[in-house]
Amino acid sequence: MRFTNKVDLPTGLFNLLSYDTYNRSGAKFDLSATTLIDAPQPKRLFKEHHAEVEEDVLDRLWSSMGTAFHALLEEANANDPEMVCEKRFIHEIAGKRISAQIDTYDSRTKRLADMKVTSAWKVVSKDFSKWEAQLNIQAALARMSGWEVEGVEVWVICRDFSRARSKEDNYPNIPIQVIDLPLWSQEDALTYIEERIALHSAVDAPPCTDEDRWATPESFAIKQKGKKRALRVLPTKEKALRWAASQNLTASQFSIEHRPAVYSRCENFCNVARWCEQHNATTMTKGDSSNG
Repeated sequence: MRFTNKVDLPTGLFNLLSYDTYNRSGAKFDLSATTLIDAPQPKRLFKEHHAEVEEDVLDRLWSSMGTAFHALLEEANANDPEMVCEKRFIHEIAGKRISAQIDTYDSRTKRLADMKVTSAWKVVSKDFSKWEAQLNIQAALARMSGWEVEGVEVWVICRDFSRARSKEDNYPNIPIQVIDLPLWSQEDALTYIEERIALHSAVDAPPCTDEDRWATPESFAIKQKGKKRALRVLPTKEKALRWAASQNLTASQFSIEHRPAVYSRCENFCNVARWCEQHNATTMTKGDSSNG
């Protein structure tokens, strides 16, 4: 893999953004918690095309910010004997060496915490399922090492927090959010881990799900002639036509705009998309649709 510098950033910034601190200890393992919760297909393609993969350093800005926060977190807590930071656990499960590195463990509360630097809209969406799975993998491996875990939480740093929107419903009221997540039983956590190991170990990687691809489903917008804003957006053309009929709209009064599905991760954030048959097939289908 090589890094590019498409906007010609100064060397110092290029070095900063291309700096990789992951697994500096050289620990040996087969799968990490973050890999387990993710789709197998991108990981498989990255392994197959590692030498050809390119990533522009500018695309690493937010992850580099997260790395910096984690380094500060560890340094700031170095003199607190009750706070353990950046501890890696490795255990064999279903024939694979599984790794999970915690951000913090407070022995006073017996709680694991993971820090995330992300968009405020992640908090608004309330979709924390991947975080929940990641923290519970960490908890399971910590328990296997003899640690007591009584709770898991994420500390969210909202990188794009807007004070002007902080009074809105569901929007974060402050740029740091502490989110308590459900703690699974050891049995449930190990069952999940084993299921994910099986998925990642399959001979043929399964295609990514819509959730994996950050999909926005296709839709059909009913638009009044001469106006830009849609009157209604529905999931199928048939439903759009039925709705227009229910509003007594004649064919001369409206049009239906097809909005193809958008796969944000594939199109903007996946560095192996060009080798992905699933993505390429989707791109061809969208092209045929727009031409038709």
